[in-house]
Amino acid sequence: MYIGYYNANITAYQNTFDGNNWSTGSSNINGCYPPATAQYASGIEVDEYSSSNSLLSNEIHNQSAEGIDANDVSSLTISGYYPSYSSNPLYIYSNGGDAGISVQGTSTVSLISVLSHDNSSYGVHVSGGSSGSWTGASCVDSYSVPFGSVPNTTTCP
Repeated sequence: MYIGYYNANITAYQNTFDGNNWSTGSSNINGCYPPATAQYASGIEVDEYSSSNSLLSNEIHNQSAEGIDANDVSSLTISGYYPSYSSNPLYIYSNGGDAGISVQGTSTVSLISVLSHDNSSYGVHVSGGSSGSWTGASCVDSYSVPFGSVPNTTTCP
C-alpha cells in the first residue's frame, strides 16, 4: 500500500499484507531485463509531507523490505489495535529491511500498543531527527527509538 506525497487523513485498518518475500530477480521475465539493483517491497510505504494518517491493526508479514516504511511524514499513528476490534490485535512480523516499522527523516509518529516481532532487525526503528510518543502495552522484540523505551510490554505470540 502506498500513501503518497501530501496525502492526509487516511486510515487503513484490519488489512493483511503478505508480501510473499517478493523482490526483483536477476533473470529476464517475458524478455524484459530486471533493474540493475534488486528492488524490495514494503507492506505500507508512507511518503514525505503526508499528514494525519493512521495505520491501525494491520497484519503485515513476509515483506522483503520493512513492514511499514515512513519518511519525513508530518504525523502518523501506528497501532496494533483498532478501537472497535480491541480483542483482535494484528501483528507486524517476519519482514526484511531495517525493521518491522521504520520511520526516518523529520517525522512525527505516535506508536500506540505496537505489535512488531521476529523481523530481520528491529521491531521498531526510528531515526533521523524523528520525534513522537509511545504509549500502551506493546509486543516488540527490539527497538531503536530516540524518544524513550517501550512503556509496557505484553507477550508476543
